[in-house]
Amino acid sequence: MLTKININDFDYNLPQNRIAKYPLENRSKSKLLVAQPSSESISHHIFEDIVDLLDFNSVLYINKTKVISGRFYMLKETGGRVEILLVEPVEPSNDPQIALQAKGTSIWKAIIGGKRVRIGTKLEDINGFVRAEILEKEANEVKVKLTWEHGTFSELLLNTGVLPLPPYLNRESEETDKESYQTVFAQNDGSIAAPTAGLHFTEELLSKLKEKGIKIRELTLHVGPGTFLPVSSDNIDEHKMHSEMFSVNKSIIKDLKQDLIDNKKIICVGTTSIRTVESLFWAGNNIEEFSRSSLVKQWSPYENENVTGAIESLDNLINYFEGDVIQGKTELIIVPGYEFRFTKGLITNFHVPKSTLLLLVSAFVGEQWKDIYKSALDNNYRFLSYGDSSLMLR
Repeated sequence: MLTKININDFDYNLPQNRIAKYPLENRSKSKLLVAQPSSESISHHIFEDIVDLLDFNSVLYINKTKVISGRFYMLKETGGRVEILLVEPVEPSNDPQIALQAKGTSIWKAIIGGKRVRIGTKLEDINGFVRAEILEKEANEVKVKLTWEHGTFSELLLNTGVLPLPPYLNRESEETDKESYQTVFAQNDGSIAAPTAGLHFTEELLSKLKEKGIKIRELTLHVGPGTFLPVSSDNIDEHKMHSEMFSVNKSIIKDLKQDLIDNKKIICVGTTSIRTVESLFWAGNNIEEFSRSSLVKQWSPYENENVTGAIESLDNLINYFEGDVIQGKTELIIVPGYEFRFTKGLITNFHVPKSTLLLLVSAFVGEQWKDIYKSALDNNYRFLSYGDSSLMLR
């Protein structure tokens, strides 16, 4: 049962000059705040210290999604400017890996900015490489048919598309962002935003973690526009989460089961990883419903009367599905009162006030989130996507 949660209780003052507009030159030199709610302790470090801060019994779960250059600046036939941000493929497949190999035409869900855009409106990008027609429209969300002449859609994005940066950075993407706004382990195209907790890792740091015996497990959740949407109501139970696509190899689910059996300390790198890992529990708990809809519903944890054990839930996923990969969508919202089924640690950046991401942090550390954020502000931490990080251990 979900208790009433007012989003105004999760506000704090974030000065504009504390929002990092650019990353540090060396990813691993960012600051790292370490918090342990059980002892209410807070300490300050450099991110590369994480090799020493994590014991060998830890296992990291990382999100290997990759941000696509899915923003197009287009012109109407009348000359008016329109901006399109691709969100999710529809045809030839809703799997980004397949859709990005399309040639000639593709249909996507998108967010649109511009005046007097209607169903049937035809657009052309300012370079003349791609044309678009609006097939469906509701508010600023559209379904758009894109056509082009040369190469795959992936090649088109690479040559013509613009990398979308978070709106709070208040700047256009630059050439350097093509590298700095991707994690070093980014592999699967499909996100409109980076899983920013992962931006602090370098290849060298990953190697040191592995040398220590810390396992690294890979999963994928494609970040959608919901990550930037403000909470739509004071009462969180009136907020609607956007669904996001996730994909996890069955071998990783078996590893997760073994990690639980071995009492490993499961550390999720980022809010996207923790939502994916926790969504696996609810997918397995509601296995028949998930097998039909491939969807983990927003309020499943708070409305479910029949809850299985963690091992049983994972066994349901392993035994029910025949393929090597389990795919689905999740709307899961993690708010105070949520019971974490797998996760013992969370690596995450510092988030926007009154956001669902801050609610997740509060769910993980309780009221200590206020002390954590005050300490970060008092110690000149850089905030949001290109900012510093935290390690929270339960």
